[in-house]
Amino acid sequence: MSKRTKGEGTIRKRSDGRWEGRYVKCIGETKYIYGKNKNEVRNELKNVIYDYNATNHQEIRGDITLNLWFKHYIKIKQQMIK
Repeated sequence: MSKRTKGEGTIRKRSDGRWEGRYVKCIGETKYIYGKNKNEVRNELKNVIYDYNATNHQEIRGDITLNLWFKHYIKIKQQMIK
């Protein structure tokens, strides 16, 4: 069994017999996927992560200053802190 790399999510078998896949969104929110067998969860997890990564990347602007980028970063990090 090979180790999963960062960003691939986690797959485990639950005590009720179902399989569970988990992945973390960029703001720290955990999402769950359930299925009857491991391959079903693996494929669905792969599709969800691919769709999430493909739709959430914004185009990088070349005219942004370090100060503007830092303000944006702090605004995102404040949402993650309790």
